[in-house]
Amino acid sequence: EEDPGTGDRRAVAAQTAASGLAVDIRESADGYEVTASVPGVPPDQVEITVLGDRLRIRGERRDDADQRDPDGRWILRERRFGAFERSVT
Repeated sequence: EEDPGTGDRRAVAAQTAASGLAVDIRESADGYEVTASVPGVPPDQVEITVLGDRLRIRGERRDDADQRDPDGRWILRERRFGAFERSVT
């Protein structure tokens, strides 16, 4: 996928890696369809705004640490937590 503004694929890949939010964008005769997967985040906690020609999706993935067993320890943690934001033009 290329950055629509610059045609640079690396810019899109870098933004996706930094935000942890990958999107699919489909163009049709009626407009655009944007799909983003945000597992673990309720829809009412995802903010979607459009300002001019820019779409912004942001929210926060919360750590479920309060559900851990106090006697256990992490062996591997790959899931990301914290704020995320992705903008596309």
